[in-house]
Amino acid sequence: MKFRAGLLGVVALIVSGAPGVKAEPARAPVKLVLDYDGKLLIKVLDIEFVEDMGQNAFSAGVRMRSYGVLALFKRFDIQAEAQGRFQAGDARPSAFHYLNHDGKRVRDVRASWGDDDVVMTSTPAFGNLGQPPASREQKLAAADPLTQMIRMATAASPCGAERRFFDGKQLYSLTFGPAQTGALSDDERALGLVNPMSCTVRYQEIAGFKAKPPAKRNQGLQGPIMAVMGQLGAGGPWVFTSMSADTPLGKARIVLHGLQQTPAR
Repeated sequence: MKFRAGLLGVVALIVSGAPGVKAEPARAPVKLVLDYDGKLLIKVLDIEFVEDMGQNAFSAGVRMRSYGVLALFKRFDIQAEAQGRFQAGDARPSAFHYLNHDGKRVRDVRASWGDDDVVMTSTPAFGNLGQPPASREQKLAAADPLTQMIRMATAASPCGAERRFFDGKQLYSLTFGPAQTGALSDDERALGLVNPMSCTVRYQEIAGFKAKPPAKRNQGLQGPIMAVMGQLGAGGPWVFTSMSADTPLGKARIVLHGLQQTPAR
């Protein structure tokens, strides 16, 4: 379903981060719960992220479910979690796990990062690992999507760099354009967000996918993604407030509608 592919391409932005962008100095430990709606005129996705950032370690999780009319055509329920550590201010991946209920079967994927390799297991096993598959060097240079989310939250700036992530099979590139002035709604400011910023983001498949011509390696997106974000208080973690992109069935949007902040354990 082209719309699902395009909307999930926008979702990929939320869980990407900032490898190669120096992190901000250490902040007080914090736990964030972020709620998003995925929309194509009406709500079709329900998304919840949890970020738990301590002084030396972090964990993160996401649950994404089809909603409303989309669930009638394509029912799915994706749950993922990751753990890692902070080293010299940078989030380093350790373990990533996701379950994908697609209405036909349940796939369980686990990936662990070592010093010289990334080990992945899948139940059931993948028929193949893509054309071409991700190389060891590519996997080690990337990070799982949720670790990238932590990197984004703690980056000096989310814009102005290429970011890569690896989910156990597929490896993506997201190129963030230069930072531009953004805007926050009154409701977003009421959540404690300040310092709005925006930038365009271009999505590209790199490895672990079916063989495709270059023009079709973009999950059905018909142009760049527009991302808007703000900081949770001056010097605080970055939070995406909205992402939008054109798809074959119209404009897909991911919109923040809830934010909870508590001290990390």
